[in-house]
Amino acid sequence: MSSSSVNGVSSMIGRLDLDLRDSGSAEGFSSGSEGESGLLSLDNVVDDLQLCDVLPKAKMKLSELYCTWASAEDSRKLVDVVVENEDIKKEQTSSPGFHHVPRGQIRSPTIEATVSSTCRPIPKSPVAKLIRSTVVFPSSPTIGAVQGAPNRGKKASPLVGEPLVLKTLSDSPPPFILLDSDLEQSLPERSPSPLKRKTQLPQFYFPNGEVSGDTEAAERRAMKIVFDGCDYRSDSEALVGEEEVRTLMNEVVGLPSFLAEVVFEGCHAWRPTDSPRESLVIDAKAFRKMYDDSLAGFPTYRRLFHLLRFNKYETFLRREHLQRVVDLVLVQHTGLNFLESTPQFQVRYLETVLERIFYKCAKRNPNRLYPKELEQGGLLEAMRKIDTDEDINSERDFFSYEHFYVLFCRFWEIDTDHDMHVDSEDLLSYGGHALSCRIVERIFAGVARPIADPANSVMSYTDFVWFCLSEEDKTSERALEYWFQCIDLDGDGIITLFDMEYFYEEQIHRMECLGHEPITFVNVVNQLLDMLEPWSSTVIITKDVLRRSKQQSAFFNVLFNINKLFALEGKDLRTIRQVRETPDLTDWDRFALFEYHRLSAEEEETETVDSIVF
Repeated sequence: MSSSSVNGVSSMIGRLDLDLRDSGSAEGFSSGSEGESGLLSLDNVVDDLQLCDVLPKAKMKLSELYCTWASAEDSRKLVDVVVENEDIKKEQTSSPGFHHVPRGQIRSPTIEATVSSTCRPIPKSPVAKLIRSTVVFPSSPTIGAVQGAPNRGKKASPLVGEPLVLKTLSDSPPPFILLDSDLEQSLPERSPSPLKRKTQLPQFYFPNGEVSGDTEAAERRAMKIVFDGCDYRSDSEALVGEEEVRTLMNEVVGLPSFLAEVVFEGCHAWRPTDSPRESLVIDAKAFRKMYDDSLAGFPTYRRLFHLLRFNKYETFLRREHLQRVVDLVLVQHTGLNFLESTPQFQVRYLETVLERIFYKCAKRNPNRLYPKELEQGGLLEAMRKIDTDEDINSERDFFSYEHFYVLFCRFWEIDTDHDMHVDSEDLLSYGGHALSCRIVERIFAGVARPIADPANSVMSYTDFVWFCLSEEDKTSERALEYWFQCIDLDGDGIITLFDMEYFYEEQIHRMECLGHEPITFVNVVNQLLDMLEPWSSTVIITKDVLRRSKQQSAFFNVLFNINKLFALEGKDLRTIRQVRETPDLTDWDRFALFEYHRLSAEEEETETVDSIVF
């Protein structure tokens, strides 16, 4: 109900109340059971109003009755009619059917219980329609006599009972009276309410991604142009070769061209005997069917998902699905041709790329990759980049050979027996014995990521990839989760002072053994809290606190990495200069760049020594 409607009703009910007081009529509201009728004097009505101030429950009951009446659908319709009637009356005071009475002299009709059948019926006022409610109000609780409220016994409230009926007395000068016929003639035609008008909302949620119809039409035109350019046809149907499929993948599907092999597998490529081509071909009809079933109407990341999954019922990708992509990159990319002579390195490169993909992209489950994560994690953009760039190292997120070389060499350094597994003693030697024993114990307990062989407490190469990426770049979201779970001893999602003290105790002991002046735990806590949340007085640290502060790298290094703690305390100028010179690189990119140059220099030096000896 609008505010104007409520104001109109309130003003009319106020007129009724004033006229009741002025007229002193003995007529009142009808109350009682069926077959009985009683008259309520004006004094009792006034007493009911005064009683609202004495008994708050009575006032609440009256408010409840009013809300009940106002919520009825018929009441809302009547209020709309009365409000429109008021607006029309102001503009058409001289219209037939109105009796103009100056403001202040309007008298409201008094209330009568019954209407005599012999009396000529008086036209019904809109006010009578307004008060005539079809709602039967519930009975009020019995209220006893109250001092200052005379003629009050233990009885039900007179304001409740059967539906109320109003009628004007013949001896009372009528106020404005609008005949039903005049009402129909004077009321303008009402347009339907905009709230009730059925409007067609545009679609705002696209579960498979939003693709316009113009895009699909343009793709079909491009497809037809490619098919028309095919130089070999069989039974009036074009046979599409490898080059044409690569063109279709780039211009129509929007995926890297090296995925043409996946299309050949899906369309059952074959080698025709009577074809001038020696390569495999597919029917244009088969490609159209694949396009209609899996590609049309889907965004690019969905198309990639549909091509890589093994059947249409799969909702996520595993490492086996993406292995085909990396195999195609190893075979077709010119920047990796030198690995053809070393199959063992091809296997390690394949494992490294797969783990980096799931490390960065798989947000919901570390072993599952969902369609939207292909785009959000940047995998699709990385595949497009290596498809057009001959330098495989220009793509730093997944496919860089330099990054693979650094990861594998770091693993090979600590794997002393070269069985492709490292234990806790091997991991303690990482980075010049930088890690504490307690954090290594948490890693091998599998709290951050389950290790390959927990029974023998050994870590595989794929486990090491996750560890190394998290250790050298603690600013990533995956690294935050990795180390937070290690520090959170009870797994309640909160790092407390007890958790911090447990790990920092070993740091103090190691500083003393190295002859370094130890930093007390109290000073460290004050510095860390000022660094994370200087405006807060709490000592509860969550992932959101670390994420907002962007200081999670320093926070974790203080607790379990002694070498980086010394570098942080001494403000390593080399690190500061690298950050300023390469703002577009991540911490892992800077570490991999530095390590690759170091390893390359060591290898060249070794080759020089060997050449001199021999």
